[in-house]
Amino acid sequence: GWPAYGYERHDHPVQQACLEEVSRWASVATSDIGLAVDGCGVTVFVLQIQAMALAYARLADAARRSAEIPSRILHAMQTRPFLVGGTDRFDSALIEATEGRCIAKIGAEGVHCVAIVDEGIGIAVKVEDGAQRAQFPAVVSVLQHYGAIGKDLPPRLGDYVQRSLRNTRGEIVGEVRSLGAA
Repeated sequence: GWPAYGYERHDHPVQQACLEEVSRWASVATSDIGLAVDGCGVTVFVLQIQAMALAYARLADAARRSAEIPSRILHAMQTRPFLVGGTDRFDSALIEATEGRCIAKIGAEGVHCVAIVDEGIGIAVKVEDGAQRAQFPAVVSVLQHYGAIGKDLPPRLGDYVQRSLRNTRGEIVGEVRSLGAA
């Protein structure tokens, strides 16, 4: 029954309901959750990294226990990864490569949250400079550490983990890769 107009604004009932849910899943008071605006103009919630990981762990654990709404959310992400990330996007590739055992969602400025569904583990990564060049290898490395994905990655996912760096002339001048990979 809420109007669709203005749904993206923090004072809209949709965003207030979202804030209440984020508060509950992350165990952070609504008054302690910061508000910002993402690149699409929609309200986003600012949390400490530990709270993000906790929320993802709780989501995975609730889905494992067949709680209705968390199960529906994870099922949607697992069966339609394209709608999570999009064409040639890391989150879609990760969900597909793990056959839905891991779900992930990129955030702003080097933030990434992941759930290892079968284990009920939540992970949050923050790359200090906000660059994606280190973000994806870090996420894969952590998932390899937990045994959620193997050392040998499917090519589509492997492309995100080790990338050549090129100068303005197109020459390879270095690479980005995780030193902590399993």
